[in-house]
Amino acid sequence: MTSFHWGELDKIPEKAGVYWLSYDSRDVDNPLDIETIHWWVDAAPEMSIDGVRATPEHLQNRLDEYLIHDVVYIGSSNNLRRRLSNCYSHVLGDIKPHRGGQWMKTLAMFDQLQISFEETTEHVMRENELLEEFMRQHQKVRGEFALPFANLRYPDGTTKNHGISHVDITAAHLSIETDPTWRALKTSVLDRASQDGCGKWGCTTCGGYFQVKKNLVEWVKRWARSPMAYNIWPFLTERDWSWIQRCLRWHPSRGDDLERRSSFIVLT
Repeated sequence: MTSFHWGELDKIPEKAGVYWLSYDSRDVDNPLDIETIHWWVDAAPEMSIDGVRATPEHLQNRLDEYLIHDVVYIGSSNNLRRRLSNCYSHVLGDIKPHRGGQWMKTLAMFDQLQISFEETTEHVMRENELLEEFMRQHQKVRGEFALPFANLRYPDGTTKNHGISHVDITAAHLSIETDPTWRALKTSVLDRASQDGCGKWGCTTCGGYFQVKKNLVEWVKRWARSPMAYNIWPFLTERDWSWIQRCLRWHPSRGDDLERRSSFIVLT
């Protein structure tokens, strides 16, 4: 069966069917993204695990208990392309558009996940069949039947007893300035600019700007491709975006729609 990646969603039909997301565990040493988990715990101040305030280490350990197979999510929709697009654009801790599978956003290899699908008008029934088959083939986790990592509900509608609650992020954290990775970058850029020029943010008249661009562009590219960046891109303010354009000459490859920047960011 042919597999696709996020950059190939245009090849997936706008028809009813089931889909499943997977990765090759042989190629991944640390499947969970620690920075993303830290960000989520910080951004959801009420998050708890078994009634106790969550810590990044506790959340990582609990999520790791459920990462038992290469297939990390099974879903269905009457429009496969639209549903997968929602999955890709979902912000970890938000209430929509794909809250049910949001654990996937904690995976370090999220952007390398393989997408497989099967067209069928009986997509809900087929999804339940695949989930039940998964449950039969794997040992129980924490005393209950196993599900793919990011599936949080059983075919009968009951919820996986994972113990993680109050996971919604606050509005104050839907900002690029709250991302610790981004703050570290900005501090590094400013420090470098102070050494080589006037130290003003985005200055184009002295050596600081050119040293910033020369020495840190690869660092920023790595950040932009991380799961953390997928959380942040949709919420860039116009001021954030102006800074990126001015200092790093970035632009969206398709239009200037703020809502679509997470999918179409490129470097010139």
